[in-house]
Amino acid sequence: MIQQSAKYFYLFEELLKSDIQNESSLQLDIGGQYTVQVINSLADKLGKCLNLTTLIINLVGKLFNQGTSNLQLLFQKCSNLQILSLDLRTNQIKSDHITDRGFGLSQCQNLRRLTIDLTFNQIGGKGMQKIGQDLEKCVNLTDLVLILSGNNINDEGIFNFCSCIENCSQLTKLNIFLGEAVFLDAKFRNFITNQGLLNIGGSLVKLSNLVTLKLDFSGNCIDDEGLFAFSLLIEKCSTLKYLSLNFWKIQEISQQGKFSITSILRFCPNIIVLELYFQRKLFSQKMVFVKCLKNLRKMQRVVKFELEV
Repeated sequence: MIQQSAKYFYLFEELLKSDIQNESSLQLDIGGQYTVQVINSLADKLGKCLNLTTLIINLVGKLFNQGTSNLQLLFQKCSNLQILSLDLRTNQIKSDHITDRGFGLSQCQNLRRLTIDLTFNQIGGKGMQKIGQDLEKCVNLTDLVLILSGNNINDEGIFNFCSCIENCSQLTKLNIFLGEAVFLDAKFRNFITNQGLLNIGGSLVKLSNLVTLKLDFSGNCIDDEGLFAFSLLIEKCSTLKYLSLNFWKIQEISQQGKFSITSILRFCPNIIVLELYFQRKLFSQKMVFVKCLKNLRKMQRVVKFELEV
């Protein structure tokens, strides 16, 4: 999507010829591969934009297996960025393609809002850890969106990532998508169990400024026990106002699991928007909805409630 306030470029030659020195917001949707030569030229050009605070880059299928090291060259010249969006879908990025410095985001100390889409890659647990190590240095982040659907991420990767993300203490909005991704007839998954879910919940409790939370675990290996324990952790996130949880395509979560999460969440004092998504099953959907509403009656602050079962 083109941002209305951003200067938009889709031809690399056009960008090189343009005077962008005074631009504060750029959106780049340039065709072709981002080779080292292209990245160097782009870095030199952007390095002259002393007022650049917003950068949106479409890199879908343009890095291939080159990894993320080239991006570090770019961010060395963009140290004043406050808003950054990276679309890195379908680049065949594996864990060994991500350097220990991740994307080099630690060079952007003013970064406030960050969106990274890595859908249809293969970063795995080690890649997840490297991303976490990169993000923990971005201490001024308030808004983080990570789309990591279909990346072979396991519990170990989640554990190492969580130990890093806890350092982003200024976060008020956190969206993490760890669900299943489908492309044509192929399915790409993560492999997160109850343990990974609890690791995330334990880290969320330590983010004391968190207001908005959206988590997608669709298609992972989570059951009633994990969901109940996770709910007990979420209950401690007293600053939350908006909560969205997606457990779609998880057969192991039963009718009782759905009831239990709404029963626990009624003790969250500040939630005003609650969205829950579960796998459809053969039992009465009306019964599920009615019982969940009964559990939520004590959450008198809730002004929007959406349940899909």
